Amino acid sequence: MSKYGEGLGIELVKAVNKGELLEPVTTKKIREYCEVKNWKPSNSYINVYLANTAAENHSPTYKKYFEKVADGEYAVTKEYR
Repeated sequence: MSKYGEGLGIELVKAVNKGELLEPVTTKKIREYCEVKNWKPSNSYINVYLANTAAENHSPTYKKYFEKVADGEYAVTKEYR
């Protein structure tokens, strides 16, 4: 069972799709969203999450929920809209 609903990644995607988290998504916006939800992922996890989820070479089992649109800014991939 995940600490954050269905898992932090899918919860962030759902928040974007509902308009609760506006694109472009940044680490600052993720921190603020997690604060509202009373979720406490570590700062180090938040700092690398978007880059890792957007990287094609990070891990073959890591879901690619986001794509980089600018330095430090990400959008949900078409697959998860």
